[in-house]
Amino acid sequence: MGQLQGHGAFFYHPNGIVAPAFFESQGNGFLRSFYAGLLTTCGLSYIGTPCEDEGETLGLHGRLSATPAEEVGYRTERTDDGIEFVINGKVRETRLFGENLTLERTIRCRYGENVLRIEDKVTNHGFTRQPLQILYHFNYGWPLLSPQARNLAVG
Repeated sequence: MGQLQGHGAFFYHPNGIVAPAFFESQGNGFLRSFYAGLLTTCGLSYIGTPCEDEGETLGLHGRLSATPAEEVGYRTERTDDGIEFVINGKVRETRLFGENLTLERTIRCRYGENVLRIEDKVTNHGFTRQPLQILYHFNYGWPLLSPQARNLAVG
């Protein structure tokens, strides 16, 4: 998985994929189940180093990457510009009497292009304002990290 010209294009954690039930949210526990791959998304309410904030213990990079996705799907779309492969799903970060955030993600790849488009929409379904922090943790390896590589982000 993730091969390019016979080489691993991304970093993968030696543990492989770890089920969400084994996620350790305290301290640096994130590092025990950090699979990596092309992209790990961290957040949504916290992305930093382990600390305590207003009496709450926060672990490394938040909980999002260990939360199971819902309503995951894929399809192909034919447009005037060609054929696109589309993957979508959503992840919730919720707590009773706390945050109620949803991340909806759509990934698009058009046939014949060397472009991957990632579109995220975060919605606060709660009754109060919530902090939002999101980290796109890209884990490139060679040959993607070569003198000819370009990483373009539009925000």
